[in-house]
Amino acid sequence: MNQRRLSSKDTDLIDRIAKEWRQSFPDHDTDLITLADRIIVAGRRLEQSAANAAEHFCLDYTAMDVLLTLIRRGRPYSITPPELPDEMMVTSGALTTCLGRLTKRGRIKPGRHPHDAQLKTVILTDNGLEVAREAYSARVDAPAHELSEPSLQEKH
Repeated sequence: MNQRRLSSKDTDLIDRIAKEWRQSFPDHDTDLITLADRIIVAGRRLEQSAANAAEHFCLDYTAMDVLLTLIRRGRPYSITPPELPDEMMVTSGALTTCLGRLTKRGRIKPGRHPHDAQLKTVILTDNGLEVAREAYSARVDAPAHELSEPSLQEKH
């Protein structure tokens, strides 16, 4: 896995940018823009961390998010495809192919809504549930590790 750490070069860049903001705008509080820069860097790291966690399970980020959405919703681990974009942080266009791949790999299967037989659903399979539980642990551990890095801590 190609996990990238925030290097001292990145930290030095943020510190240099903060210094330049203070020099360019000495009458302004530049702490917020410096904080925003640190959040942007942290966001990039977290995004890469999530992608790495998904890759560990031979998934892309969207596929992992589908599995985690299903497990998060609880039993019967089912959702209608139109509900997915509202429950996830992806667009509906990315989902059709993703659902097909997950079905082909045996992670989800088609089903019917319990209260409306005309509504199609996707259901987490036993195999998908096992992968989702493992992926959840990896997904939760990754941000804790990334955000505990000293380079992201507030500098004094």
